[in-house]
Amino acid sequence: DRKLNSGNVIDALSDLFILRAVPSFMAEAERVFQQETEKLRKVAKAAGKEAKTAAAEAKAEADDAASEETAAETAAQKTKAAAKRVADAAKSEAKSQNLGGAKP
Repeated sequence: DRKLNSGNVIDALSDLFILRAVPSFMAEAERVFQQETEKLRKVAKAAGKEAKTAAAEAKAEADDAASEETAAETAAQKTKAAAKRVADAAKSEAKSQNLGGAKP
């Protein structure tokens, strides 16, 4: 009485891979996964860089504001603009990496 469970399946696949090598479609899937992961890292890095720049600019302008009320208004405006800049940076990098079917 043999039962098939996940451990049996993994053992059987491991034996097959040892005897016959990893199927080409699996190797290709792994290669594509690694490429897409690297693209996403680049998008995240571009967005993070833009966020840091925008935050520094917003802080500098808020520090230069004459009053607390003006500083708060400046910070709110800069935060909205910064969010758009970060989103635009991420979209631009995603497009240059051809993510989501976007053409460079």
